[in-house]
Amino acid sequence: MCKHIHTVLMANMTVNSNTILTYIGIFCYNLNMLKVFLVEDEIVMREGIKNKIDWESEDLVFAGEASDGELAFPMIKESAPDILITDIRMPFMDGLELSRLVKKEFPQIRIIILSGYDEFEYAKEAIEIGITEYLLKPITAAKLLEEVRKVAASIREERDRPDYKETYASEREEERRLERQDLFLELVNGGEDMSSLLKRGEALGVDLAAGAYSIFLFETRPYDTGSGVTEIYSESEVSLTDAIRNRFSGDKNVVICEQPGRVLAFLIMTRTFDDMKKKRRDIIRFLEETAGEYKDLLYFGATGEMVQRIREVSASYDDANRKFAHRFISDHSTIFYEHEIPTEASIAGKNPIDLAELDIGKLDRRIVTGFLRTGASREVDAFVDDFLNSLGEENVESLLFRQYVAMDLYFAIVSFLESLGIEKEKVGDISGNFRNASGSIVSVDSTRNYIRDLIAGAIEARNHLSERKYSRIIGEAREYIEANYNKEDITLNMVAASVNVSPNHFSAVFKSETGQTFIEFLTQVRMERARELLKTTAMKSSEIGYEVGYKDPHYFSYIFKKVNGCTPKEYRNEN
Repeated sequence: MCKHIHTVLMANMTVNSNTILTYIGIFCYNLNMLKVFLVEDEIVMREGIKNKIDWESEDLVFAGEASDGELAFPMIKESAPDILITDIRMPFMDGLELSRLVKKEFPQIRIIILSGYDEFEYAKEAIEIGITEYLLKPITAAKLLEEVRKVAASIREERDRPDYKETYASEREEERRLERQDLFLELVNGGEDMSSLLKRGEALGVDLAAGAYSIFLFETRPYDTGSGVTEIYSESEVSLTDAIRNRFSGDKNVVICEQPGRVLAFLIMTRTFDDMKKKRRDIIRFLEETAGEYKDLLYFGATGEMVQRIREVSASYDDANRKFAHRFISDHSTIFYEHEIPTEASIAGKNPIDLAELDIGKLDRRIVTGFLRTGASREVDAFVDDFLNSLGEENVESLLFRQYVAMDLYFAIVSFLESLGIEKEKVGDISGNFRNASGSIVSVDSTRNYIRDLIAGAIEARNHLSERKYSRIIGEAREYIEANYNKEDITLNMVAASVNVSPNHFSAVFKSETGQTFIEFLTQVRMERARELLKTTAMKSSEIGYEVGYKDPHYFSYIFKKVNGCTPKEYRNEN
């Protein structure tokens, strides 16, 4: 083909020989022809390799030759070959030194080493450099050609197929989110030193070094219908969460960590406090505008104080959490800002508490039930403080009023525990007998402690029951996956919807209960079936890949080798 091009060019164009060679090189490269460069100090050996192989018939171009590495390197930089064949022992610059230079500047070039020295140290060093093949002399042209063919086939296969590593990485995004969640917990708990946190962040592609830090907490939930907030699946919530992820993907100043429940925790990092204020305004503006488009959702946010040191992030988180607890006594979308002390009116919104009539029974139960359903143990103190403060300091000072509130909350908690299916005898063990509570509400502080203990005990009971409920949910999810693993488009969201749980919550629970992420379990199910079909049927590898949910046979082979350490063909041929 290239000889024909050369003849045509010579016959029809008035150009010099260098121009002709340039045209040939470009044209041959576009035809997927690979370039080979040879470095060999023995001229007989070099001439033999160059002349005894029909490079053109192999869709290869002999791009150049040199007698040592020192001469070869600038020529390699000029010709940019795909394959480099080089001897080890040469004057001026040997093959290993040349290979190091080439791999550093052109890591994509495949290198075949020729060595007359069968010494382990040479082979070991070649492996460390990243040599593709290590061949011992004497070697025939036919044997060398066989190895070159293998390397060329590998290069062409890599060029022809999509970037499966990128696809694989995107499928593992759930795992990375959970890892970022673990890192976030370490940050807010203050359990690791700065050096360790920076290293963990670097491993996840997150640069945690900054001059200013702040936490922002954000939650969405469907408008309450009176039954309290639950972890049910919501298309609107999934859509909004995806929009938030897409907006801040690649933003080096923002790391989003999904916490159990519906809470997104933003770790914001900037150079200065002034930059932080601007960044937070931009984030909040985006969230208010975007979340405001979903008329069936409420949203709540809270900013934490700005801090200068990474070990002070926990203080910012605690500050945000204290304000964030106000969301349980708010019936409209609200952002609680740093240093802001919410007032009764700002919290209650359209339905303020009417203290004049002391008509708080129904509202109290709504507030408490909402917290009992989704509140976390760590939020109990802040919730109780905010709840009592919202009732008015003077009212809480009244013993009669405290008795009324405590009694109403007691029966609200009893009702909640019974709604969970807890037997009445056990409800009494958890909540105690209200007749014995008179000594616990003699002062504001003792009342606060009594209410806190009541709520904390109810949440502990709820969590214990949730573990059993989650076992049932995970069982149903596994059954769904095992029945639908062969569908290429099966996703975490689909499985979460099948068990009516929000994706974020489902992901955390699934990992906690099974020790695997959703994608890890799905891949395990698919690979088990693929191995079975390889051993028990004569189906082609591509057919098996399609059967277990991989419509692209190349990607199926990629994943199979990644998981099993061998190709489907190699697995089938094993005894």
